[in-house]
Amino acid sequence: MFRCAKTFCFLAVLILLTSFLGCGPSSEDARQQLSRAGVPVSSDAVIKSIHNGDVRAVELLLDAGLDPNKPDSQGRIPLIEAAIKNRSAMVKILLDRNADPNIKPDHYGQTALMLAASLGRGEIVKTLLAHGAAPNLRDDANSQTALIMATIKGHTDIVKTLLAHGADRELRDHDGFTALDYARKLDHQGLIQVLEQARGK
Repeated sequence: MFRCAKTFCFLAVLILLTSFLGCGPSSEDARQQLSRAGVPVSSDAVIKSIHNGDVRAVELLLDAGLDPNKPDSQGRIPLIEAAIKNRSAMVKILLDRNADPNIKPDHYGQTALMLAASLGRGEIVKTLLAHGAAPNLRDDANSQTALIMATIKGHTDIVKTLLAHGADRELRDHDGFTALDYARKLDHQGLIQVLEQARGK
């Protein structure tokens, strides 16, 4: 009886460890589950699942072996779409599955960090920075950084987060303006103070 109890405890611990380590289904198992649900294994399906907020489908599609950095038939990148749609859980899942935090789609020229900063997605901004998003990259259209974009939209908390992660307040866009210039131009008084204090650090 003691031996049975030990065996039961061992199995219980093994189950808990498997759950803790996040062991998902094999590629073939994931494909079978998707097939039963009528979900094609494609990049288009990843984007559709992100738009629908279907976390489980996104996980299964990645388990099935889809590249998280591959665009769909319209050129949309999963991480970019997740940031735009404010899908914070999906952003983390994609980053944990090796999505490139600094990827730029050709037709946007903006990283997920830039979009999240501009749209006021504070939680996503923090997640991206924690996974290696570069705060000083510039977009292709206006040579603006995430800091400049957040400043223009008046997102004070995001500006503070970006500055705390090394965002350079001295960088200028293609019009020659810094984040502080935009704060003054748009009369964002709180941000003027934050950015001026950052200059002295």
